[in-house]
Amino acid sequence: MASPRRPPEEEIEKKLTAYRRGSRFWRMLIFCQGGPGHLYLLKNKVATFAKVEKEEDMSQFWRRLSRFMSKINPEPNLIHIMGCYVLGNPNGEKLFQKLKNLMRPYSVEFESPLELSAQGKEMIEMYFDFRLYRLWKTRQHSKLLDYEEFL
Repeated sequence: MASPRRPPEEEIEKKLTAYRRGSRFWRMLIFCQGGPGHLYLLKNKVATFAKVEKEEDMSQFWRRLSRFMSKINPEPNLIHIMGCYVLGNPNGEKLFQKLKNLMRPYSVEFESPLELSAQGKEMIEMYFDFRLYRLWKTRQHSKLLDYEEFL
């Protein structure tokens, strides 16, 4: 029988502890699917303003996630949402504001720039080699390129 799947926040804590016990982050990238005003964080679990407002497990996820944020960072901690454009309608702004409120007393900002914008390129370069990221994105949609030929 398969063991039950760990909650995502436990996986995050495990990774931080493996890096260095007591570690906290200043920046985090969440790469997920979604669209204007919503995120798909888990299989069959969509985060919208209304669902985060009403569903306790959704609210608890963000509250628990905030415990991994740095308390000593002089700048607000930053969570980048990538893979979808959440801010494409007013509900995206409402969702981000709700998440910021849930994560208090930690100071957290959310950003979700379009990947093709200058801000998007800057965000990608914080986490990835931009050239390899573009190659990976191309590979998602085409089987014509071969990584070994590119490298």
